[in-house]
Amino acid sequence: MMEWSIIFTGLTLSLAVCGFMVIAGVGDVPGQRSSHDNVTPTGGGLGILAAMGITGLMLGHYGYLSDAMAQILSLIWGVGLLGLCDDVFDLNPKYKLVLLMVLATAAVWVIGPVTDMPFGASDYEIPLWIGWSGSVLWVLVVVNIVNFMDGSNGLMLVVMSIAAAVLGYIARELAAPQTILLLAMLLVGMMGLLPYNLRNKAAIFSGDVGALTIGFTYAVAVLWMCSETPYEGSLYIGPVLILPLLADGLFTIIKRIRAGENIMQAHRSHLYQIMVQKGLPHLGVAFIYGIAAIAMAGFTIWSMSLDLHKFVNFLILPLLILAGLYLLAMRRFN
Repeated sequence: MMEWSIIFTGLTLSLAVCGFMVIAGVGDVPGQRSSHDNVTPTGGGLGILAAMGITGLMLGHYGYLSDAMAQILSLIWGVGLLGLCDDVFDLNPKYKLVLLMVLATAAVWVIGPVTDMPFGASDYEIPLWIGWSGSVLWVLVVVNIVNFMDGSNGLMLVVMSIAAAVLGYIARELAAPQTILLLAMLLVGMMGLLPYNLRNKAAIFSGDVGALTIGFTYAVAVLWMCSETPYEGSLYIGPVLILPLLADGLFTIIKRIRAGENIMQAHRSHLYQIMVQKGLPHLGVAFIYGIAAIAMAGFTIWSMSLDLHKFVNFLILPLLILAGLYLLAMRRFN
């Protein structure tokens, strides 16, 4: 009963804050990377932060909040504040990246870096410096890819909600309680924003405050699950669940590098952006990526039932399939 009261409170606050931001009407002016033509209220991510804040306080009151969780939540609010400043003041990308690196490094310090690489029946220990740099890089990649992919109504929220829910279920099966709590707080916040954003004409966008918060929280949850379940070979699970976003983001970056473009410059060359430009409705694009996310979730659960998630092919096989679909779709829409 207590758990449901916490969920209800967090969801209600997220819905209320997002609704207030819609009324406040602080607009997002379409730019070079936008898939929209009209000014739309932004800052919906504040609802996510509010939900995580109130649920965190209630969990602390009932004695569920560990010292490490309190530290991680503080870093998450730091990331949210950075995103809010970027929404308001349009920060220099280089300065933003440096600050994100500091926050990511602090999160890895709290949780601990990945130290083992699963490969079938065995885990191979990796040098500490590789574990540290790889863990920080993972957080930075996820944060930036989630931010890049947050340009079509509901797309990012649908994929990340499915991924967070399934990762939470897996964390429950693997007995990773801190990971479950963190993902539950994130999911409650996203559920409050989703009704406003998952529309052909969105009532509000998440903004950088939302995208950075979601990406950072999910990436940290993946590292935390690896820390809580050191002998379960869970390293590849987190990336596979968000592979529809990672694949589009990474393949687009590779395409732009090959074309000699500046990857730091705003653009509209992601697959989802091209789909919208070619006339697909936002809900249709979100549906396509949602189906891909459900497919990754089903593949992950099936692989775990056969203990195949510990093999690197568990990550490579769906990546190759998505690469082929990406190339086919690019050829079709171009």
